[in-house]
Amino acid sequence: MNNELVIFDQILYGDLIPWHDENKPDEKFSSMIGEVKKTEYNFQPLNEISFQRTFNQKTKYYHKLILTESIAYCNKIHQLINEDKNIKLQKYWRNDTLNKKIPSRLKDIGKIVKDRKYDIDYINPKKASFEIDSDYKTETYILHLLKVALIHIYLKVQELYKFLQDDDLLIEEDFYTQFLHEPIPETLFLKAAPQTIVVKPKEVKPKKITFGYNETTTDKLRSICRLLTLKVDFIDEDQTSEDDFIEVMTSKDIATINNKIHLGCETTQFRYIVDKFRPYFSSLTLSNIEKSKLFYSKNGVVITASNLSRNKHHDPKEKTTIDNIFK
Repeated sequence: MNNELVIFDQILYGDLIPWHDENKPDEKFSSMIGEVKKTEYNFQPLNEISFQRTFNQKTKYYHKLILTESIAYCNKIHQLINEDKNIKLQKYWRNDTLNKKIPSRLKDIGKIVKDRKYDIDYINPKKASFEIDSDYKTETYILHLLKVALIHIYLKVQELYKFLQDDDLLIEEDFYTQFLHEPIPETLFLKAAPQTIVVKPKEVKPKKITFGYNETTTDKLRSICRLLTLKVDFIDEDQTSEDDFIEVMTSKDIATINNKIHLGCETTQFRYIVDKFRPYFSSLTLSNIEKSKLFYSKNGVVITASNLSRNKHHDPKEKTTIDNIFK
């Protein structure tokens, strides 16, 4: 299984390019509509595509094909997440999909729309008649629907992988300014999907919080903590012991621990150190640090995920010393 956008690539670069001569005849697509088998989400979506109505056989075919493939692709990504619990691999799927595959295709669509002058107003039924320049308006319809579908997929994948993301999440309007370089349309084409009503169980056990320490012994963790404290005042030894830190970091249920970790270093240094520690843990996330409510800055303020996110620096104070400790 992979995250290739096969059908979308055929529409953009291959046999299904809508403006190619062999794909212009409307009657060609009448018999093809039934060949596209509808599919359903295998998870609860937050939104769905609500695009303009089709107006000929070709737009009906592409509309059904694009929407069906959007759902199938989201299901595939959802399955990838569920099948592989390896955080590094999950990060690869997320980054490859959201930072490479979808943005590159959105930019290509933006260029095609601009070069071929596929203005969305041409398919506004309140402003245009579809009997005039039918081929041109059909192509315009397909390109803009494809664009909306890719935005929809991006938002869906972003939601599925939000547990790996510390940055702000994108919203629909962002795609027009960041990737497409188009004015934000008067009418947006994603709407909230009907939500399945879930009966809440009478008793819900709270989910255990753990950083998921990967090593079999604490020797390496203890050594790093000791050197960090010695070299860059990592923890405040007047309030927190080395054993306190080890117990919190290796606990399988942090809710049962009451050891407060008071930092002696700057928050920018701590954020950098957290990133350096991540190879030793499967769940050392900013969110879990906040949920633990056990980490306090050198000023005595409880550490939050947003605070750590704001304090991410690639060159914090004493960076070289920290890097050498983790070698």
